[in-house]
Formats: sequence, C-alpha cells, structure tokens
Amino acid sequence: MEKDDKQGLLFGISTKKQKEEIEIYHDEVYDDNNKPFGHQFLIIPIRSRNFFNTILMAERKKYKANALTINWKKLRENYNRNRNIVAQRWLEVLYDATHNSSFKYIKENREPLITKAPLGIKIGSVFIPSINAMSDEFWLHVEKSEDRTKKKYETLLRWGIQGCLHFFFNPDYTNYSQVLVKNFYTDSKVFGEVNLDRARIFERLEYKVRNYIKINENIKITPVMKSKIKTPEVNFEELTDIILGATCYLCGNEKKEDWKGKIIEPLKIIYSKRERGGNLRTSGHYRNFTVGYCSVDENNELNFHNWELSLDDENIQQESQKTLI
Repeated sequence: MEKDDKQGLLFGISTKKQKEEIEIYHDEVYDDNNKPFGHQFLIIPIRSRNFFNTILMAERKKYKANALTINWKKLRENYNRNRNIVAQRWLEVLYDATHNSSFKYIKENREPLITKAPLGIKIGSVFIPSINAMSDEFWLHVEKSEDRTKKKYETLLRWGIQGCLHFFFNPDYTNYSQVLVKNFYTDSKVFGEVNLDRARIFERLEYKVRNYIKINENIKITPVMKSKIKTPEVNFEELTDIILGATCYLCGNEKKEDWKGKIIEPLKIIYSKRERGGNLRTSGHYRNFTVGYCSVDENNELNFHNWELSLDDENIQQESQKTLI
C-alpha cells in the first residue's frame, strides 16, 4: 500500500478524489475596541446537512433548549446556563464534525450513531482591524461614504469566501476534485442592514476562483430569520454566530473569563493546532479551519496571515498563512 493510501485510511478518507456540494453559512461582526471587523463562514456539505442538524437538535433536546436562541451575546455566567451548555456541546460536536475521520455520536439511549466517512464540515473567517482601514482609493467614483463602506464590506466578504474555498478544497492538498457552492445563507439582521449585491459577490467570484470551484448559477443570498422553530438553517446560523463570538474571544482583546473559557475550549484546541507548523499536515483537522487576518501596511496594501490566539490579552500576529487568498 502506498504511503498516501495509509494516510487516507488513518483518517477514514478515501484517497480517491471526490466532488462535493456545499452550503455556506455567514455571520459578521463590526469592529470596536476589543475586536476587529470580520466575516465568519460555516461550510456544510449537502450530504451531511440533515445528519448534522439531527445532532444539534439532540443537544437542544437533552438540555431543554428546544426554543432557545443559541447566541454568543446572550451567554451569561449565572443566567440560563442551559444556553451555555448547549453552546459548549455544539462546539464539542463541531470539533468532531471538522475532523477527517468517521463521526461518532452517542444518543441519550446510549445508541451510537457512526458515519462511514467524515462529515466534511469546515470553518473559516477573515478579519481586518476596521472596515475603514480599507483604502477609499478603489472607490473614488462612489460619492456616498455609506456606499463605499458597503462595497468594502462586499469585497472583504468575497475575498473571505474565495480564500476559504481555495484553502479547503485545493486538490493538491485534499481528496477533493471539485466543489459546487449551491447555497449561501446569512443572518437576517446583516441582510436587513446591508443590501448585499448578489452579482457583485458571486458573479465576480465565479471569475476569480480556481477551476476546481463552481458556483451554482442560481445561487441566492438567503437571509435566515431568528425563530423558535429551529430549522436546519436557523441552527446552522446560530452555530455560526457562536463560532464567530468564540473566535473573537480567543483572538481579540475581550476580557478572559473562566466560564467563557470552558465554553470555547473545543475551538481553542482546534486553533492551537496551528502551532504545529508543518506537522499540522498529520492532524485530523488539516485544511478544515482557518482564521485569516488582513493587515494594511503604510502603502495601503493588504497582507493576509493568521490571526493568532490572544495570550494574556496580547495579540501575536504571525505572517504564516500566505495561502489564504
């Protein structure tokens, strides 16, 4: 058996190249003193959609949180701890769902649910110190400042999607031969405040991405409304919100608290794997996560690299992931 075959079987992955159809869930955060502006993405294969939602709903039911909104800003140390528990459990489930191995889940009746293949779920984000850090030079023809801000928002969004797709599905480093982006969902609050231009995002993206990436010609930007009826879209959008909040907490200047640290521990373990450097290739999370940071130099040029974990409230920026875009 070839070495690559052994590597593939180690993580339960066939070395045969495969095609994947995916949905992208999106949320964003605006910059303040503790965090930068950023876009968060949760990528879910169509084949794993229903199964993954079943697991998230099982965790809701287990902790009597069927109608609760699982939202980062709603987490409180001493109030409605079931929300905190579900947020933590979702991140623990995410740890396994983003791993390159078969997925195992034990139901309340102790019955195991085991998949033959990885779920193929991926998480990615892109941040910038401030949306206003992007130069107006490219949008001088746009008169209103709010219109320039919108174009900056859409540009960084498009770059983030492009970077994630290139990083996660590159055939040279993964077992994918092609990926089709079928659907794109975003928080209804985002959609309501920023009237996103589908053509400017996805039609331009279609001409920018590499040949192993295809965009559904009928793709829409679908807003997901908050609801007590927890559809797959609502659950996935709420999970995206938790990932975004946890990422900002781990990498930003937000005050560190023990109770929050317990909730975000599974995500911290994933992100900490970047410290392995070249040895990350042997990790089961290889090319299934990325946290990109865009800095602006004195020449107004954008430089993409990792957003490192914040240790003792000090951000350590290392220019180590040039492959993001």
